Amino acid sequence: MRFGASLESLAPRVLEGGRAELAAVLADVAAALRACGLDLVEFPLDALLVYPAILTPDALALIRSHADAHGFGFGAHLPYMWLDLAALNEDIRRASVSAVVGAAELARPLAPAHYTLHPVGERLGSLARSAWTQRERDYFRGRMLERSRRSLEEIAAAIGRDRLYVENLESLPAEVAFDVAVDAGLGLCLDTGHALLQGEDPAHLLARHGDRVGVVHLHDVRREGGALCDHRPLGSGILDLSTLRRALEEARFQGTMVLEMNDLSDTRASVQALRVFRQRRQSR
Repeated sequence: MRFGASLESLAPRVLEGGRAELAAVLADVAAALRACGLDLVEFPLDALLVYPAILTPDALALIRSHADAHGFGFGAHLPYMWLDLAALNEDIRRASVSAVVGAAELARPLAPAHYTLHPVGERLGSLARSAWTQRERDYFRGRMLERSRRSLEEIAAAIGRDRLYVENLESLPAEVAFDVAVDAGLGLCLDTGHALLQGEDPAHLLARHGDRVGVVHLHDVRREGGALCDHRPLGSGILDLSTLRRALEEARFQGTMVLEMNDLSDTRASVQALRVFRQRRQSR
């Protein structure tokens, strides 16, 4: 089992100072990984599209070299912002597939151990909250999920299936997202916070799908001002870590666990909660 964190959990999201700032961020990330006892960074490939002048092929080669020197590796979160793999507008769907595949190609210097992917865009979630009738919602959701299946198959054909994991979302029940992934022959990324926001039990999902789960995104959910909020530190909300640990043991999970926090302080607060998982790894 490997333990890592999303880049956003370790470093600021805004990158404006070019190569000099990038070097400073890399140093901070390496220091944070050492302090937290982590060995992998899940890199958001949307950043390659947002900062093309900074995250050039040469810069990615530098990042890889820095990671090798400091003993950590990478996963990759494929683009999802401003994209929709389930779009009924075929031009948008094709462009979204192209953006995802293109970003994976750009990220090759990082040699990611895995790729995680959102199967649908934000529109499907807003459809569920719309004033449309249930028949209308079901009709369009069915069509959108079929487009998603097609997109996943096209992406898998382009970048390979063995490291591609489809993630459950806060806007889509895990059973639906996972069915789409299984239909495309892909692995699963279980996001604990997204499952909790859907009223689903991550341990139950592991019991049903553990043989296909290769990545777990770890974050807690707690009530703030009357609303449930995710990406909160482990142990601060409703996620039952002991039950999750037992479910991982029963599923014989040997994949990667990735902390997904909003900042480094929350990541540090979550690391202590990882002891139950590390103790399991060390006892084997």
